[in-house]
Amino acid sequence: MDKQKRTTIDEFSAYLQSAVRNTTINYMNDKSKIKEHEITLEEDLENVEGRGIEWNEMMEAHDIFLGKIDPEKLFAQVTDNKLLHILKSFSALHIKVLCLRILYEKTFDEIGMAIGISGKKAENTYYNVIKKIRRELGEGKDAGKRI
Repeated sequence: MDKQKRTTIDEFSAYLQSAVRNTTINYMNDKSKIKEHEITLEEDLENVEGRGIEWNEMMEAHDIFLGKIDPEKLFAQVTDNKLLHILKSFSALHIKVLCLRILYEKTFDEIGMAIGISGKKAENTYYNVIKKIRRELGEGKDAGKRI
């Protein structure tokens, strides 16, 4: 019986050693897989800094898509008081078209989609606004004409 007890203890010890070894191997494999997918803080900051501009452009595009166009950005860039007064006299549609074309550099089709009009109407609106501005400032070929 003593021999049988000793064999059982040896088998249990061998089982325990195998279990500990396998658990250690599994732990190390899992840890190495995690490290493969980890990035350092410096790498992460480099990625974030590079994507900051992309994020701003994406948020700006999202705002435009939702129709959130801030005419104050346009007004803030104008230094001539007469021009500022003229711009503030335009309707919201005219200001939106002007902002999207000048500040956001959108095509007329993109402008039309953003504010719910056709691309051709956006183009006509833009050029009519430019004509009115030139007329009010006394510039251009049709400066003396009134619409």
